[in-house]
Amino acid sequence: MPTIPLGRHQSDRAAPASRRHVTLLALRCADWVPQVRSRAREVVLRCPAESPKVAFEALAPVAFALVKRASGTWLAGVLDEHLRDGPPEVLAWALDSRDRAVRRAAYRVALGQLPIERLLRAVRSDDDIAIRVRCAEAVIRVGDPAITRALLSSRTAGVRADAVHAMGLAGETAAAEALGGLSRVAAIG
Repeated sequence: MPTIPLGRHQSDRAAPASRRHVTLLALRCADWVPQVRSRAREVVLRCPAESPKVAFEALAPVAFALVKRASGTWLAGVLDEHLRDGPPEVLAWALDSRDRAVRRAAYRVALGQLPIERLLRAVRSDDDIAIRVRCAEAVIRVGDPAITRALLSSRTAGVRADAVHAMGLAGETAAAEALGGLSRVAAIG
């Protein structure tokens, strides 16, 4: 079992890592003290190998929350790789995570490989508008006019706007004009 450094002054002592300590470990990966940061990163690299899903569940919310800190991008990068190359159950958990930042990272990594049904489910029901719009863009790239037309009934304005734009580019101006979007654009342009 990996060990966690307990602090700058207690670096020789260590405690066995448990799920409740992994959050502290994730915080230490972005610590301002280089020695603490380095040791925490060594330990965290062993965590996914021992239990990938458990480690990801514990590390991900903290890692993606710390991404804007000065040294916070490292762990998010490691977890992005884990989403891409790790076991499928890790990605599945991340796509359904309650944590918005974790879900965004999962969709960012998996967008090109998700089935259309999964993308449409996210467009309809995810509580994060950014995820809805990203998934709608992926659905539109599939190029099926019927599915694109179905996006016009979305509750999300950005999804509807992307659908209208795609339909206009495809020459389907009737549905877009019915929404009042293209006629104004043509008049301005």
